[in-house]
Amino acid sequence: MSTCPAPVTRQSGISLCHLTHWDREWYEPFGVYQLRLAAVLRALADLLRDGTLDTFTLDGQTSLLADAFALLPDLEAGLRPHFAAGRLHVGPWYVMPDTLLVGLESLARNLARGIREARQYGCDAFTAYLPDTFGHADSLPTLFAALGIDTAIVWRGRRLVGNPWFRWQGPDGSELLAYQLPDGYFQPVLHDPATTAEEKREQLTALVAKLAAYPGPTLVPLGGDHLGPPRAETLAAMADLLAPYGTVHPHRFMESAK
Repeated sequence: MSTCPAPVTRQSGISLCHLTHWDREWYEPFGVYQLRLAAVLRALADLLRDGTLDTFTLDGQTSLLADAFALLPDLEAGLRPHFAAGRLHVGPWYVMPDTLLVGLESLARNLARGIREARQYGCDAFTAYLPDTFGHADSLPTLFAALGIDTAIVWRGRRLVGNPWFRWQGPDGSELLAYQLPDGYFQPVLHDPATTAEEKREQLTALVAKLAAYPGPTLVPLGGDHLGPPRAETLAAMADLLAPYGTVHPHRFMESAK
């Protein structure tokens, strides 16, 4: 049985997704990002515990959990109940790969480890979450289907012409229902310390209107590279604007769309 939260009733067809995207190492060394990650997860645990935040997506890769828990072991016990309740989601990858740079065996082992670790935390249902992958191997639908995954969310690697919804088919005929993020995953409108609450409201309203203009159900990502959850005061100031849409993680969005 899935531990995902129940679908949100949304007459508008719009869902919000609080998320982070995490590079283990990029323009700063690994240790710097590890410290930032531990701070993000500590703030996240507080917001989930007191009910200020409904759901949050920890990217699509389980490796970030081990990185953070290595510094703050007590965080694991604080976050586990939220995974089990479907409020916190991770996986199916162990490390989100560039799928054109490694072989199929590597991708299969990567996914198998990610799914195994995510299930140990309480996540047991997944979409193929690839928000920042630079191109996609043609065998991916076959691999995902073999692991019981029949939906995907992508951004890069496909030219968007009108409709973000498409059927992604592998050479053997395996097929996924897929959604392309029309404007990417990096949408930090709730995180900019230089903008006022009113400016944030205006920017979020404009973002929702922009994405909702595309056909079909709409996922509005709220977050980005190395960002944690929005501050509690931001969520409070935006509560009336956020409430009509509901928040989901990517797999719940795709299941509702199906």
